[in-house]
Amino acid sequence: NNSGIALNYPFTDMHHLFLADPDFNSARSNKPFEDCAADCSEWPTEEQGGRGGQGGPYPGDSNWTDGEFTQGRWEIWDARKGDIARAMFYMDVRYAGGTHGDTGATEPDLRLTNDRALIDASRTDENEPIAYMGLLDTLLQWHVLDPVDETEMRHHEAVAAFQGNRNPFIDHPEWVSCVYNAQCGFAINAGLNDAWYQPQTAGQGFFVTVFPDIGQLFLAHFTYDAERPPEDVTANIGESGHRWVTAIGPYSNNSATLTATLTRGGLFDDPTEVVSETPYGEYTLEFSDCSTAVLTYDFPQSNLSGRIELERIVNDNIPLCEALSAR
Repeated sequence: NNSGIALNYPFTDMHHLFLADPDFNSARSNKPFEDCAADCSEWPTEEQGGRGGQGGPYPGDSNWTDGEFTQGRWEIWDARKGDIARAMFYMDVRYAGGTHGDTGATEPDLRLTNDRALIDASRTDENEPIAYMGLLDTLLQWHVLDPVDETEMRHHEAVAAFQGNRNPFIDHPEWVSCVYNAQCGFAINAGLNDAWYQPQTAGQGFFVTVFPDIGQLFLAHFTYDAERPPEDVTANIGESGHRWVTAIGPYSNNSATLTATLTRGGLFDDPTEVVSETPYGEYTLEFSDCSTAVLTYDFPQSNLSGRIELERIVNDNIPLCEALSAR
């Protein structure tokens, strides 16, 4: 549907077109994308290819909505949140007014915003020269919560093969932070996978593992207890005051926020006395480049917080890191 305007490309740009049940599409109407709540109306998904159709309490794997038109809200189910967000970012950047380079057709200026008044003013059923949709902050959160996966990439490759252009925010998810948050520096990548340490306390070690496919970073921190354990506490390997703190969480651009788990007690290959506490606190890991990082920690239960400067133990992965960061 070109709404009466020949060659009105935004209407048929497949990078933002997804298969949908017509009833769902009608229910969404012009509602901006925003997180809903348990008292919203549920629009459940159906199982396909091992995804969807499981239901469960809010949010489960359903879509949720309330309100009417641009004063309402529509929450996409979790496995598609990032897909929709990156499609909207593409439309914002691709359509910026002017004319089409080949056909000369006039194109609109599409903009993402948090201002519902602007979104509502765009709801005229006409081809406005400037049109708004959102909510931008919600879409930025969804981009982080639902990283690019194989299903999204297959859709992207199929569209690119037919249409002849690509969505840069799928090929380079880190560009979202650069374009919308002006955070254009170093980006976390799998080249950071390595052993790290703090030179001032070389006995403490850190192991970093980045999982790009799911947008998660894992940290293992070998350290010491905040207080000396009682003298009758023994260990058959190492020292009784040794502790492991492990943590995992999402990353964006050059930083990751990680929920920590403390493991204490036990003897080697004997799980009976091991105690784990989750969440024990929080780490924030911020990389300056491929060889240096700053780790801040906050462990309220132990009244501990601080900052640790990290370096790699060996430099073998630096070339890989630099290559991945430059993409």
